[in-house]
Parts: sequence; structure tokens; C-alpha cells
Amino acid sequence: MKVSRFCLGCMSYGSKAWQEWVKDEEESLHLIGKAYEAGINFFDTADVYSNGESERVLGKAIKKFNMPRSRIVIATKVYFVSNDKHPSMELFIDVNKENIHVNAFGLSRKHIFDAVDASLKRLGVDYIDLYQIHRFDP
Repeated sequence: MKVSRFCLGCMSYGSKAWQEWVKDEEESLHLIGKAYEAGINFFDTADVYSNGESERVLGKAIKKFNMPRSRIVIATKVYFVSNDKHPSMELFIDVNKENIHVNAFGLSRKHIFDAVDASLKRLGVDYIDLYQIHRFDP
């Protein structure tokens, strides 16, 4: 497979509830479709972008535009808490104050396994090409 020189970053696709500058689903789908038409087949997202909505929208675009899974590259990331309990862009949540279990974020084996399963489900695919650590886990 030939990977496009450019990668479409999907941080700004998903839900305005996360950040006001994020494109809504309809506009996101349009932009992803145009990028694919232009030859971009490498897409980068993260479980934390719009609390998973970015991955879900990318998955919807893959289906809508009939992108053959074997012809695209999907990159996503792991580290932060990603759930609808935290709709804003609070990347550095005080886990003690919020009573969030240690395995709900970071790079523990359990969180990585749980996060990859959740990403696969949101993306609607059976594998991820590039799984990245979003930040150092002290």
C-alpha cells in the first residue's frame, strides 16, 4: 500500500461540546470525504478528541465513503480519560478530586487494552495501524 504524503489530523472533528472550534459531524464528514477524494489515505485521531467523537466520526466516514480498510492508515492515541463525564477539553483532570480509578487513564496495561477496544468499537474497524502514546506517563 502507498501511504499519502499528508496525514489528515482529526482533532478538530467531532463535537462542539468538547471545544467551540471543533467541526460538527456533518462538516467533519464532508472534509474527511474531500481529503480522501484528494488522495489522503492516512488519518490521525485520538480517543480523547471530542471524548471519542472524533474516532466515531472517522469510522462513519470510512463507511460513508466506502474506504477499503486495506487502503487506509488509521493512527490513534492512548493516555487521557475519555468519557462523556468530562465533555470539555480537560486533559489534566485531578484524578483524586474526580475519584477516577488509576486504570481509567495513563499507560497501565489494563487501560491500554480497554482503550484500544473502545477505539476499535468507535472506529468500526478490526485493527488500528498505528497506536501511539499521547503523552509520557510519569
